[in-house]
Amino acid sequence: MPSVTVTFKGRQPHVMDEKGRLILPNQFRTLLTLSKDPCSVYLGSYPGTKFVSVYPSERWEELCESWKDEKRFPNTSVMLKGQRLFFSNIEHVSVDRTGRITIPSHFRERAQLKDEVMVIGVAEKMEIWNPAVLDEYENAESQTWGEIGLESARPAGQVLEEVRLPQF
Repeated sequence: MPSVTVTFKGRQPHVMDEKGRLILPNQFRTLLTLSKDPCSVYLGSYPGTKFVSVYPSERWEELCESWKDEKRFPNTSVMLKGQRLFFSNIEHVSVDRTGRITIPSHFRERAQLKDEVMVIGVAEKMEIWNPAVLDEYENAESQTWGEIGLESARPAGQVLEEVRLPQF
């Protein structure tokens, strides 16, 4: 089956068992079946992040290629440090026939994942969050979004009475 670019969107509350196994929500599993390799994904959890990223095969390959781009990283030292940080925090996992993955314990700890999780679509990947941490993040970012939106919506030198931004 030829691969196609998929866009993950939306959010689904889900439950993870005590061993870190999570059945991916149906809407995301369906999109994953369109992937070149629907039986495997790449999980990433990086220092300073509060979630686990889930990359389908195609997105993983794109990310690998981007780390080889010397124009993007003209300083070899920066490139090597970035590669070390990125690749050392990635795990390849299988998707079983029920659509279940196992999240490594060190990723669960970093993201503060317990039994209840929120799986969200973020363009070409999924993210797995602790629902309380996601709420906290979204509340903080909604204030930032409002501030950025107000600045970008204001023509130079003009004061706008009211700016309506999308509500999330």
